[in-house]
Amino acid sequence: MPWLLKRWWFWLVLLLLLGLSGSAVLIYANPSRITQENLDRIQNGMTLSEVEQILGKPSLMREGVQAVWRNGPNLIVVEFNDDYEVSWKGGDFSTSLETLQWYARRIGINWH
Repeated sequence: MPWLLKRWWFWLVLLLLLGLSGSAVLIYANPSRITQENLDRIQNGMTLSEVEQILGKPSLMREGVQAVWRNGPNLIVVEFNDDYEVSWKGGDFSTSLETLQWYARRIGINWH
C-alpha cells in the first residue's frame, strides 16, 4: 500500500473522484425550483402569491405584469393580467450538458 501513495496517478484519480462526488452533493443538495414539473403546476388564473408558493420570489419583475424566475440557464416567465392572475406562462430548460457549458462560460471557459 505505501508504494501506491507515491504514484502520481493515484492522487489524480483520488482528486477527480472527490471532485465529482462533491459536485454531485452540491447539485442534489440544492435542487432548483425552476423545472418543467413546477411550470406544469402553474395554471391560468393563479395569483402571484400562489405562483410564489411554487417557485419562490421572482428574480425579476417587469412592469408588474411579467415575472421571471431564473436559475442558471433555466428560466420560467409568467405573465399576469390586470387582476394579477396568470394569463400566460413559458419556460426554457437546458440539458445537463448545456447547463455545464453555461456555468463554464460564466467563469471564462469556452468549449463547443
